[in-house]
Amino acid sequence: MIRDGGLFGMIVSNKFLRANYGRKVRNLINENAHMIRIVDLAGLPVFHGATVRTIVLLTERTNSKASSLYSPPPDLDKFRSVQAGTMPLDKGTDSISYEVPASALGSDEWNLAAPDVAALMLKMHKDAVPLTIFVEGRICRGIVSGLTEAFVISHEEMKQIVRANPEAKKIIHPFLQGRCIRRYSIEPENEYLIYTPRGIDMSPYPAVQEHLRPFRKKLEQRATKQEWYELQQPQLAYKQWFEAPKIIFPDIATSCRFSLDNDGHFGANTVYFIPTNDLALLGLLNSQAAAFFFKQICAALEGPGEAYLRFFGQYLDGFPVRLPKRKKQHDRLVELVQQMLDLHQRLAEVKGDHEKTALQRQIDATDQQIDQLAYQLYDLTPDEIRLVEESTNR
Repeated sequence: MIRDGGLFGMIVSNKFLRANYGRKVRNLINENAHMIRIVDLAGLPVFHGATVRTIVLLTERTNSKASSLYSPPPDLDKFRSVQAGTMPLDKGTDSISYEVPASALGSDEWNLAAPDVAALMLKMHKDAVPLTIFVEGRICRGIVSGLTEAFVISHEEMKQIVRANPEAKKIIHPFLQGRCIRRYSIEPENEYLIYTPRGIDMSPYPAVQEHLRPFRKKLEQRATKQEWYELQQPQLAYKQWFEAPKIIFPDIATSCRFSLDNDGHFGANTVYFIPTNDLALLGLLNSQAAAFFFKQICAALEGPGEAYLRFFGQYLDGFPVRLPKRKKQHDRLVELVQQMLDLHQRLAEVKGDHEKTALQRQIDATDQQIDQLAYQLYDLTPDEIRLVEESTNR
C-alpha cells in the first residue's frame, strides 16, 4: 500500500526473524522493501504485563540492497530513560548500533550478529559437517499423547496395572519430560508412559483399558483421528531408538542441556533426541563453543532475567560438528565426557555439603578441559575464545 520511497515502521515480536514459519514474512520484506533500521528491545519490559521479545522495524519501499542498521538491546538504565521520555529511542541506541549487509537478511533467517560474531560463526562452519548430515537427519522429537493425564502414570499406578495385568509391562515405559534433562544428567520424576500406537490390539491389556476408560470422553475429543485409547502422535518410527542409548535434550532451555540416556526413556514432545551414544559429540554439544553458536542461531523466549533458547530441530540442523581426527585427542575427549557423566551421577547421590563442593570443583575443572579441546577443534584464537566466553557469560 506504500508508494515507492514511502516509509513504514512498526513494533512487532521478533519471532519471525529465525523461525521457519516466518519465512514468508522475511521474503515479503526482502522483495518489497529496504530495512533501514532494526531496533532490538528483546528482554526489556516494553509492554507492561506482557512478555514478548520486541523489535522496532523501519523500512522503505525500494529495491535498494544497501546495508541496514541494527541496534542491539540497550542497558536497562537507558531504556528507563526512554520510557520516562527523557531520551529518544534512537539516541539511546545509536552508540551500540552497527551495520549489517543486505546478504545477512536472507529468507532462511536474518543474521543480525555483530561483524566479529558473524566472522567467528563463519569460521566455525569451515571444514565442519552440519549436525543433520553427521547424524543422517536423525534429530528426533518425542511423543504427543494428546492427554498427558491419561497416558502418563506414576510409579504406583504402573505397579497396580502390572500386578493386575502382567502383560501390560510390554507397553509401559519409563518417561521423561524436558524439564527432567540437565547438562550431563537426568532427573527422572518416576513417571511412565502407556505406549499405545496406531493399530494396537488392546485385548491383552484389560488393566490398561480400565485405567484409560475414565478419560475416554476427553480422548475422543482430541484434534486428530485415532482410536480413543491410542496416542495422538506415537512416533512409532522412533520406537527402536527410544529404547536404545541416545543423546537427549529439552526443547527449551537457557543453556546447553544435552545428556546421555542409557535407560530407554520415552520422551514427551518437550524432549528431542539424537539416536547415538557418541560421547565426543555429547561433549561438543555441551561445550561453550556450542553455547555460543546456539545463542546466535536459536529463537528465544523471554524468561525472568534471561532468555530461553528453543532447541528445536531446525536450529540444530546446521550446528558445525568438528570432532577430533587424531585418536589420542578423540579418546581424551571421550574420557573427559565420561568423567562428567560419572561426576554428575555421584553429585546426585551424595548428601554432605563438603562432598558436593569437592565434586562440583571436579566438574568445573573437567568442563574447562572439554571447552579447551573444543576451542582447539575450531582453531579459535585467544581473542575469539574471549568473544565466546563473553557472549555466554562464562
